[in-house]
Amino acid sequence: VNLETLNEYTLKPYESWCEKVWNKTQNLELRYLLRELVTFIRTCISYGAYLYGENFDIDRTTADKSLKLAAHTQAPNQEFKFEDIPSVNKIPVDEKQFSPEVLENSFSLIRRVNINVKVSKEIWDLGTTQDTAKFILLDFPGLGSANSGVRDTFVSLRELESVQTILILLNAKTPGNDRANKIVSMLEQQKPGQELKDQILVGVSRFNQLLEAGEAETKLDRLIDKNGSLTEENVLQQLDVLRTINSDAKGFTSQADRIVLLDQLMCLRQLGEKNSNGVRVGTTEFLDMLGNPMTLKSSREISQKWKSLSKRILQTDPHSSLAKKLDCFAFDGGITELRRLLLEHLAAHSLKQLYEDTHRSVNTLQQQQLQFKDILLRLGILNQESEELQKLRFHLRQMYSVYKKFADDLGKEPLKNFQEVAVSDLVKDEITYQILNWKQWNLLFGRAQNGKILVSSKRGNEKKFLRRRNSADNIPTRSDDFYEEFENTVQELQKSANTKIEQAIENLLNNLSSKLVEDINYLEQILDEEKVADIEGKLGEKAADIADIFYALCQGYEPKKWLEPIMDAAKEEQKTIEIETAFPLARKDNKHQHGQIFDWAREYSQINFSRSSSNQLLLVQRLRDEIITSISLHLTEYISQINEKVNQVILEDILNDLNPQLLECLKQDKLLRYILGETQELNEENSNINHTLSDIAFLYRPEALN
Repeated sequence: VNLETLNEYTLKPYESWCEKVWNKTQNLELRYLLRELVTFIRTCISYGAYLYGENFDIDRTTADKSLKLAAHTQAPNQEFKFEDIPSVNKIPVDEKQFSPEVLENSFSLIRRVNINVKVSKEIWDLGTTQDTAKFILLDFPGLGSANSGVRDTFVSLRELESVQTILILLNAKTPGNDRANKIVSMLEQQKPGQELKDQILVGVSRFNQLLEAGEAETKLDRLIDKNGSLTEENVLQQLDVLRTINSDAKGFTSQADRIVLLDQLMCLRQLGEKNSNGVRVGTTEFLDMLGNPMTLKSSREISQKWKSLSKRILQTDPHSSLAKKLDCFAFDGGITELRRLLLEHLAAHSLKQLYEDTHRSVNTLQQQQLQFKDILLRLGILNQESEELQKLRFHLRQMYSVYKKFADDLGKEPLKNFQEVAVSDLVKDEITYQILNWKQWNLLFGRAQNGKILVSSKRGNEKKFLRRRNSADNIPTRSDDFYEEFENTVQELQKSANTKIEQAIENLLNNLSSKLVEDINYLEQILDEEKVADIEGKLGEKAADIADIFYALCQGYEPKKWLEPIMDAAKEEQKTIEIETAFPLARKDNKHQHGQIFDWAREYSQINFSRSSSNQLLLVQRLRDEIITSISLHLTEYISQINEKVNQVILEDILNDLNPQLLECLKQDKLLRYILGETQELNEENSNINHTLSDIAFLYRPEALN
């Protein structure tokens, strides 16, 4: 606030203007506004010099005395004269300790009163936010209330600009009142283009007093006692006041479940009864009033009736929104439901508010940066960048943006081939194909008859005419008969997986390069790695950092150059799968003379004839599935480990070094000019104030890096 343009001499003409308008009009509403403006002007003259733009701490005693609502001032009538407008008493101000009288007289100049409150867990357990976070609860007692003025509306709407969760309280004693609609209309004008209804929660206060007028309570009793089904629509048709207040509430919010019915006294009574450990919910006088059995007698009676009605509706429609609200109201006056709504809405919208606040600050900073640039241009001390330098900066920022997003997304998806199919899926398909083509399955299925596998009876070394040896010798009858084929298959599949992984890594880097074609082509033309030695030769040890930046840029600007270190890391992770561990069937070892003997083996049939499986083909299919599953698990884990190692190398060994170097390169103005050949000098000191000011004016903007 500029006290030179806002003082007694500049404000007095406005008061004179108010007096002229007053004397020319008989409009009482206009006179009411004029009286408020005159009072505000006189307050500014008396206390503005002490309060404008300042923050003060006051103690609780001073606050209690000075922040009480003033007595209602009678609205101007035809006999009320301009001279009757009360003056504002000017009391000496002690800035170290404000008196209650000073604050009371100057209250219209106060924008906000901040009160820090520690909430006991017994009153409201905020869970994880209890000790680590806060939320700000803004109360606007003057907005839309009776006898409120222009100042109340202005201050309230100004504060509401940055609010994401708005709780509107409707008074159930006056259903159909248009005051809340006027408030929402003002908010919509204040927040154009925003989905305001998504920010609003609605509380219907004093819901226990909704049925005090007329025969509404009698109608409620009849509905409860009525035979047959009862729906939400039936209830709203019979109870006009309930239909009206329900319609009013729905009109403010986008979701019906953001409406809560409240009985504030019942809520406080419930809190007091639950907290017997000394946590007080009010003054002694207030608690004595709550403890009087007659105080809440009618509230309890009506809440039980609403509960009965809720049960009747839920019997017909278990999903009734109205019935659930009535049940929450009857339970504890709606306090639990209100807390839930507030915390859930705050959690959902707090990040959005943080983003908007940050974006607003960034925009302000950018405007100031542009203004600063104009000032430097007028002073003739701005180092204007050439078009080539701006072009180089653009390509470097573009590269940083792509690499940063690539780093953020790395690991979210597995390695894929050029058709965007995951390597693990390709290998799984190959596993299934190879296992299904084992000759052992054809031999077993070919000897099946009525679900059993027939093996020729033993007749010494006898063999059939067209067969080189006894056919029973070719049919696997023990688990060890599968081992050799299993080993060969795993080794072959592992080699295939390694090939597919290498192809996927190349595909990953090719895809990344395709997003930077223009940037890579541009840098390829101007970067010369031999200049690293030139930089070190000119500056010696001082050039170590600059040379490192330039070297990192030369090595890392093209993703295809990353292939060799990534492949080396992948090969280091390629460890042979242990066949004995992967083989899923029992095998012959030191403790066992033989592995598993299958049902169709002659030995098994002779020993366990009665236990022989009735359908041996199912056993064959089960064996095949076990082998496929085992190989799939081991190869999938193998691929995953290599994939993880590849991601680690890209992120930790490349991007975590390259991205900071790109940012640092953007700050090195002389290095960029040197790369372009605009200067051959790198040893100038950076302390030149003109150069520093120019750097501030040309700092890259955040959106260029998004």
